Amino acid sequence: MTSSANRPQGMFAFTVIWLGQIISVLASSMSQFALTIFMYEQTGSATALGLMQVFYFIPFLLISPVAGVMMISSRASRASRFRRPAFPSACRGCFLL
Repeated sequence: MTSSANRPQGMFAFTVIWLGQIISVLASSMSQFALTIFMYEQTGSATALGLMQVFYFIPFLLISPVAGVMMISSRASRASRFRRPAFPSACRGCFLL
C-alpha cells in the first residue's frame, strides 16, 4: 500500500486535477480543430469534413452514458480520485498518437 504523505490534499489536490483536465480538454479540442482544417485542405470536400466531425463525435455519444454510470457506481467511487479523471485523458492521448 502506498503512503499518502506525498499526495496533494484538499483544495490543492482539486486544483491540480482540475488544471490537468482543462489542459487535456483544450489539447483534445485543438487537435480536433487542426484535424478538421487538415481534412478540408486535403480533400476540399464539405462532405468529408462533415463525416469526419460525425465520426469524431460518435464515440462520445456511445461511451458517455456508460462512463457516467461508472463514475457514479459504488465500485468506481472506491477508486482513487486521481485515477478516475486521469484514465480517460490517458486513453485520449494514446488514441491521438
